[in-house]
Amino acid sequence: MKRFLFLCTVVAAVSIVLSGCANRDMQKVRQTMTDRCLNVLLSPAYEAYKLSQIQKNEPIDSVAYVQRLTAVLDSTVQASMATQQADGSWPDVEYECHLRSSWRPFTHQTRMLNMAKAYCSPASAYYQDEKVLQAALKGLDFWLQRRPQSTNWWANEIGGPRNMGDFGLLLQDKLSEQQFAGLIDYMNNSKIKITGQNKVWLCCNVMVRALLINDEALFEEAIREMKSVIKIENDEGVQFDWSFHQHGRQQQFGNYGLSYLSSLTQIGGLFLGTRYAFNEQELSILRNYALEGMSWAVWRGEMETGSCGRQFVFRDAMKGKARTYALQLLALKKIDPAHADEYQQMFDAQMMGAPNVLKGIKHFYMSDMTYMRTDNWMAVLKMCSDRTVGAEAVNGENRKCEVMANGSLMIYQDGGEYNNIYPMWDWTRVPGVTCNVADHNDFPQEDRRIKGKSDIVGGLVGDNYGVSVMRVDADGLKANKSWYFTDRYILCLGSDISSANGQPVTTAVNQTFRREDPRAKTEGETAFTPRASFSGDRLQAVLHDQVGYYFPQRQQVSYMSGVQTGSWHAIHFDSSDDPVSAEVFNLAIHHGVNPSAATYSYVVMPRTNEQGLDSLIAHPGFTILKQSDDVHAVRFEDGTVRCVFFAPQTTLKVDDKIEILDIAEEIIMVFRREGNKVYITYVDPTSEKDSTIITFRGKWKGDNAYYDPERNVSVVEFDAKISHGKRLDTVCEIIE
Repeated sequence: MKRFLFLCTVVAAVSIVLSGCANRDMQKVRQTMTDRCLNVLLSPAYEAYKLSQIQKNEPIDSVAYVQRLTAVLDSTVQASMATQQADGSWPDVEYECHLRSSWRPFTHQTRMLNMAKAYCSPASAYYQDEKVLQAALKGLDFWLQRRPQSTNWWANEIGGPRNMGDFGLLLQDKLSEQQFAGLIDYMNNSKIKITGQNKVWLCCNVMVRALLINDEALFEEAIREMKSVIKIENDEGVQFDWSFHQHGRQQQFGNYGLSYLSSLTQIGGLFLGTRYAFNEQELSILRNYALEGMSWAVWRGEMETGSCGRQFVFRDAMKGKARTYALQLLALKKIDPAHADEYQQMFDAQMMGAPNVLKGIKHFYMSDMTYMRTDNWMAVLKMCSDRTVGAEAVNGENRKCEVMANGSLMIYQDGGEYNNIYPMWDWTRVPGVTCNVADHNDFPQEDRRIKGKSDIVGGLVGDNYGVSVMRVDADGLKANKSWYFTDRYILCLGSDISSANGQPVTTAVNQTFRREDPRAKTEGETAFTPRASFSGDRLQAVLHDQVGYYFPQRQQVSYMSGVQTGSWHAIHFDSSDDPVSAEVFNLAIHHGVNPSAATYSYVVMPRTNEQGLDSLIAHPGFTILKQSDDVHAVRFEDGTVRCVFFAPQTTLKVDDKIEILDIAEEIIMVFRREGNKVYITYVDPTSEKDSTIITFRGKWKGDNAYYDPERNVSVVEFDAKISHGKRLDTVCEIIE
């Protein structure tokens, strides 16, 4: 058995053309890449297997794993050999496929590559089998002659050449001059260009091509260009707040951003022990991106929906993406060993049930997203402005994304609250979103990117609280929305909700899997009562799956807890159209048809019970001072007054000593007064103002304040151009 493993891991019999390589570092990179192609114990799949076994508290059996995967490989190769046609093609492959996603000709390349792996793997029954080799080469000949073309540039310039590069690494010394020239010509489809993760993929392909043709200059150019993407920038890639953008200013942690981290950690492993190894500056960017950026989006072994771009529409996608992220933490331990303990701690917390090490509130001001993480729950708010892309439908994926970023607020406790729920969702009731209610199958089906229309979108984070704001302007509907994050609950306010398109308007509160009978309490009732559904204006609170919902004002509220049906095809073109059903808890506030200046208020309180909700009802810990079309202002029990101003020239009496007479711009502000000393925190939600001027009654002094005795007012001015969506602080003193 030891000999068996030794053969699998060493793959010593593989013939690799190294003698002409220009330097030993190139030789080492090529050897490592080839080993990874062949040795399943060096593959990401094996790391995923080990993680799964650890999570299940089951032993890791490397021998059995290799045997199982080798048996699968051999079975696949046997089937491919049996059905391959004389010209090297396969009758079940649709070579003229025009799908932009799940491009069918990739099956041909996969079969070629599997044959190459079997031929080169000592553990395979087809090791050094001449018939398998000839079948693989026949498949290559067909591909090079037919040159299938996808309507998606990615398949032609990245995916296809990547597969062909692996094939070349394995069988270069078995190719004829004509075959090798054709393979290299096909790989020339990959050119170093564009930005972000797409550039990383292209550079990888060029690097492999350079190894195959033994071109040191091209190899080093590909590495330089690849490393040029390891930086913080305003263009696509890692952002200043540790977001990741691709396809415009769109948060892509779980799609392109995850591929970026995965690609570069794998490349970092390839370069270990060579002069191409990542330097400290490059490692620090990957480290902070992994620990200060993407880590916020993973909870209890799942990645949250809002960070995954269009790719949450695949079955079990959230679990798979979290697992991929976790594997990169382990890979980073090897290429950045000085910080191995930090990666391990994050891995244990995210995947192994250890206590949460990432707590607090973070607003990703470059991406219009706010995260709240406590010991035992997480909330994610996804918004979009005229600066950002909130959602996209591409390649038939995410076809119902229209309102996904219009203030969606999703609550995670065990992590699985929304996993695979999306086919059954009513997409006009995305949690947290205010929108027109049409038939939820009527959203456009074509590819598109959804960008916000308003510039008033932003967030302010204090020491133990957060305030976020969004003005919605979509599909003829307008609404002012604000959220107040605390470590116990989230207060959600809405005002100026108006629409004239003849459709009902709702604000969805939550839409998640039904896990128990909801228990509700209406005005005048002293206890919670199990109710499968409710509709009316006297609902005070409802409890479901340890999440409490409190409605401090009368409003028309309904909930249902029953079966909802949909299909994966409805959200992803290339998925099954078979109906799928699940029991769903669906809670919403109704504003009627063509509402004008409608409002809402509700509190979401995770990890609670009936006693916790009763305590919140009796002592909410906040007082809504004003909820008008122009301003939302709330006083909290810690003494802060947290305000959102949606329009200039707005007045507000904060308390008996602080009165705002005029405000020049839309802003988020928090006041805390100790005697006559006033602490002010401010954020410009538009991220574009040069300055903001606020006029207070009376005489104030401070670095940013000046007094006008004729009018008996004081003006405080913030230099907003240095903020760019981040908070500013000042302290003033009230003299009289």
